[in-house]
Amino acid sequence: MGISLDLIQTVLALLGGSGLIGVGSYLLNKFKGRITVKLVTKKNDPDIDDFILLYDEIIEEHTRIAPEEIIRFIGCHEATAETSVCDFLFLCKKDGCLIGFLKAIYCVEKKTLFIAYLGIDKNNEEARKQATISLYYKLHKLIKSKFHDCKA
Repeated sequence: MGISLDLIQTVLALLGGSGLIGVGSYLLNKFKGRITVKLVTKKNDPDIDDFILLYDEIIEEHTRIAPEEIIRFIGCHEATAETSVCDFLFLCKKDGCLIGFLKAIYCVEKKTLFIAYLGIDKNNEEARKQATISLYYKLHKLIKSKFHDCKA
């Protein structure tokens, strides 16, 4: 969890003209444009509405499932007797705005990972590269820590 740009700007506004402006300026530059990625664990996550908008914008209608189907499986990170798959939805933000997502499914029985969707906002080329790398890194880290026997 990182420090948000809004928080840094609020702190700077509260500091006014004090001698800490240099520190505040440093923090603002350090965290501006920072990419953050999170695994969605709850269906009522505050970023779900933004995810649906981005998903509908990026993924062509004839190649996608309804976003409600993706949301239905949020939190299914453990295989059970009824299902042998684990679902993961990662969201990527830059400057507090959702810029990407990755939907992956891990099949426990086959020890195989399937990336169903990877979507990145088309408006910022630099963010596209950073977001893709960040999303893949978080997924890789999760799979290596949780499913040591993943084959593909």
